[in-house]
Order: sequence, then C-alpha cells, then structure tokens
Amino acid sequence: MPGTKVKVAEAYFANEKYFGAEKPSDWKSYVFYTEKQETVTAGRKGLVVEVVENFEAQTSKDIEYTTKKNYVLIEHEDGTLLRYMGFQKDGINVAPGDEVVPGTALGILAPTDSKYFQISLLLYHLASANFESLQGASLSQHKSLYKILRPQFNYDSTQTGFLVIGKEYTASNSEEYIE
Repeated sequence: MPGTKVKVAEAYFANEKYFGAEKPSDWKSYVFYTEKQETVTAGRKGLVVEVVENFEAQTSKDIEYTTKKNYVLIEHEDGTLLRYMGFQKDGINVAPGDEVVPGTALGILAPTDSKYFQISLLLYHLASANFESLQGASLSQHKSLYKILRPQFNYDSTQTGFLVIGKEYTASNSEEYIE
C-alpha cells in the first residue's frame, strides 16, 4: 500500500536449503516486512489466475518453513506471473478471473512468528515446455521450467529501480510509473 514502510529481504531457495538442490542462477525472491498488518496492493496490471486462502498463519517459532501459505497468482500481458504469498486466511479480496491494476487491494497480510508481517514476491515466466524432464526427478535433481525475473520497484515517491537487501523503503505508486 503506498506510504507503507517496508524492510526488504531475499527469500532463500527452499529446495536448496532442505533438499540439496542447486539454486537457480537467476533466483530472486523478495520478502517485505512491515510492523503493522497492512493491505497488499497489485504492482502491475494483470489477471488473477489462482488464489489460495485456506491456511491459518503459521506463527510457531518451531516452524522454519512451510508451503501452507495463502497466495495470489497474477498473470501479466507479457506472459510473466507474479506470486504474492503471505495473506491472512480468508483475507484475500480478489478471485480467479479478476483483472487488477496497480493499486488494487489484493488482501491483508498474515502475522508471522515474530512482531512482523510479511509478503513474499516471486516474478517468473515459463521458459521451457519440457514437462517430461520432471518425471521421476527428485527434489534435489529437479530443474525448473521457469525463468525467475528480477523486478524493479517504485519507492520513496520518486525512485524506480532494483532494491537493496536489508534496506527500508516507503512503498509508492506514482501515475508516471503506472503509465
């Protein structure tokens, strides 16, 4: 949401950490932390293609990683997909088939195991249709069919560019950036 202060981190590649897989050379997934429960808004125009919102927030310090997170997946006109993950159960405002534009309210952040709330973003596109290569592959051998992209962001009212991990930013959504 414009005006929200966020601290940015980079998500680790779970298959590398837990299953010994090689991290893709293009891996870039951002995690944004806020001190208050905020509404997440769309950053780009697109079509909602998938919504999962039936998981309770995992707030136990005993859980380091879980796939049980609520998310919204949006497809853009250029074929890229952007997954926003970290919503409160039943806190998502959009449904598959909805068109969103920058600033559309997607949903409310779920709490984490700390004093923060977080949303993670992953931007990617299908780079190979070789689905047969996945048959019989273990998680440590699995090679992704997707290419991960490093997005640029509009922040601090006047800036557009790549983010620095560990830095705090103020979200913005200027008309110039939207056009």
